[in-house]
Amino acid sequence: MKYSAQALAILIVLLVSLTRVQAQGINFYQEGIRAYNQTQYIQAIQDFQQAVQNHPLNWKAYQYLAYCYYDVDDYPNALVSCNKSLKIHSKNESLLAFRNNVRNQLASESTSVSAAPNNASTPNYPNTGYTTEQFQPAMRSYQYTMMHPRYWSRFWVGYDYANLGDLKNAATAMQQYGNTATEGSSGWDIGGEIGWFLGNRNNGLALGIDYLGSQQYTMSNSGSSGVTEQTIEPSAVPLELSWYHFWYMPHSRFYLTVGGAYYFADAYYSYYDSTNGSSSGNFTGSAFGPQVGAGYDWQVGPHFLIGFFGRYRIVKIPSLTYDNGSGPQALLVFPDNTIGVDYVSNMVIDQARYATLDYTGFDVSLSLSFVY
Repeated sequence: MKYSAQALAILIVLLVSLTRVQAQGINFYQEGIRAYNQTQYIQAIQDFQQAVQNHPLNWKAYQYLAYCYYDVDDYPNALVSCNKSLKIHSKNESLLAFRNNVRNQLASESTSVSAAPNNASTPNYPNTGYTTEQFQPAMRSYQYTMMHPRYWSRFWVGYDYANLGDLKNAATAMQQYGNTATEGSSGWDIGGEIGWFLGNRNNGLALGIDYLGSQQYTMSNSGSSGVTEQTIEPSAVPLELSWYHFWYMPHSRFYLTVGGAYYFADAYYSYYDSTNGSSSGNFTGSAFGPQVGAGYDWQVGPHFLIGFFGRYRIVKIPSLTYDNGSGPQALLVFPDNTIGVDYVSNMVIDQARYATLDYTGFDVSLSLSFVY
């Protein structure tokens, strides 16, 4: 249990640190330049707005905001952005000339507006296809059909099912001997990841970390010879590398993922005998296993999504060992399917084999994603 608490604390610290580093590394100004050069004007406007919000004296960001607004025929906002840039850096000859051009466009519009028909279906922003009524709401909603994200972070919590066959078999064997024994496959899953889109918003790679906590195995017996109790608390911390493919709909997305994880497993073992005393230790092991999954997200804000997903994994973690200073011990399965602890050197005499933590199974979780 002590090992599991430490793993959970490390998980939380890593997730917070990774997200902080990711957020600090985002350069909205450079992202805006990239989007502008690709004529993705709504995306560029959003990036430059974030850039001037973070750095109010960034006159270059205001200048490019003016260019973007001009390119989508939003001349009033183009003029406002010109003025803000020139207020910070007044000796910008190219922008002064550009502002004069914007003013001429505004003057031209004001002389023709009274003669123009009132047709709301006409795209007033020809480079985007939006009418006046549609343009600002589209920017505020930051629709995924217009998004070009580069990074994401995601956090989740949910239900986990693991096979744990050796522990379940041991509980059944103990019950046949008249002992009270329980073991289950249910547990819980908490984790997170950071990801990078690979040149477009449809494909990405992510690094993640999970904590899988499972139902403990317990055995107890009370008789004339005394009281015997045995407990095993299994858990696993997988470090994951996953590939994603996304399909987008308005305000939502569906995705498939495939990857693998390296699992660090821990089985905290405790034994109590009213005659001979008690013993305990953390038996650890590791293994690699593949996993596949699918999920669905809904957009609830400019950069936020909530959703659910499920994954299936295949992994068996063998050779769980612990050394208390007197020699390596192992979690063993004996010929009658009961489970216990003995020195590795006694395995042949005991006719025993290493116990396996079989974490083959699935998890179903709720998630919160942040897209940048």
